Amino acid sequence: MGPSAMIFRILANQTGDVRISYVDYNVSLNFMIAIDHWFEGLQREKDNKALSFLKQYSHNFSFIFKYMTVTCFLLFCYFSTYPSASGSLAALSKYGVFVFGLTYILGGFAAKLGDWVERSVDSMNVLSYVRLNRGDENLIEETRRQNRSSFLRVLVGLGFAIGVNILSSYLASSIGID
Repeated sequence: MGPSAMIFRILANQTGDVRISYVDYNVSLNFMIAIDHWFEGLQREKDNKALSFLKQYSHNFSFIFKYMTVTCFLLFCYFSTYPSASGSLAALSKYGVFVFGLTYILGGFAAKLGDWVERSVDSMNVLSYVRLNRGDENLIEETRRQNRSSFLRVLVGLGFAIGVNILSSYLASSIGID
């Protein structure tokens, strides 16, 4: 839980580390070969290249979600509801307050959504395991369920971000500020 869980997730893909010191070269070489063969014999699920890519850039999700949402909203407002040059100063002021206020709110909301998706992506791990008993099987299945749950949270987050963009554009056009 908390910060220690995040540190564990970061290091979880590199859990095997072997160091042998103060031993004869031949003895240590034999130990290393035996340990390497044991690690290679572990069951491991295939590396997911999309997941690796997402994890590599997940720290940018908040930034990306925020500025993509704000950019889409501002472009929509500019091209669809921008008041004409002959409009009154009051109409232009009303338009400006609405657009900048909603832009601020949408940016903050999208940033929080990006943080949520980032945590969901970072909580998914490629399984590498030793199945010795029923307890190991239960733990493996629980980890698979957590990975599926995290994947669904990512999809929901992305869908929600797209929905927020569509809803904000709809609100801007339906209020009829032009």
